Amino acid sequence: ELGVEVLFRGTADVMRRQIIPPVTRAVRAAGGAGRLRLLDVACGTGRTLHQLAVAHPALRLYGVDLSPAYVRLARRRLAEVAEVALAVENAEALPFADAAFDVVTSVYLFHELPRNTRRAVAREMFRVVRPGGLIVIEDSAQLAESAEIASALRAFPTEFHEPFYDDYLEDDL
Repeated sequence: ELGVEVLFRGTADVMRRQIIPPVTRAVRAAGGAGRLRLLDVACGTGRTLHQLAVAHPALRLYGVDLSPAYVRLARRRLAEVAEVALAVENAEALPFADAAFDVVTSVYLFHELPRNTRRAVAREMFRVVRPGGLIVIEDSAQLAESAEIASALRAFPTEFHEPFYDDYLEDDL
């Protein structure tokens, strides 16, 4: 967590909060958060789930991460804020029924994955979200989004040892 905050000069939480507006729109459309089940894929230490719990205390929150250590930290972080169902799971094979969630989120996962894994995770996210539900992926910009910062984006994997970033930059998810 500290490394991410240093890399983003203290703005990582601000960047994570970008998923709150679309989730808020889904809450309003549903007539309230208590009716919605939200899954955060690769929930890490629970920072995003914490923000969502504060913004929408009635959301029924679920989080999965491949790291047992991160899930333990997430449990501690979220214990005082919300009841969140957390589990150590592989995002390529989520243990949930089809259409189990109204909203599925993922924050800063996709640039960390090889292309085939990105595809598998995206398929799983689409499988577990209900028809008409919402998927929110917050991640690094891609080349197609911003020609002005292309040189910075291309330098990032070299500077910060991101082995799958170059492929992510041009991947049409």
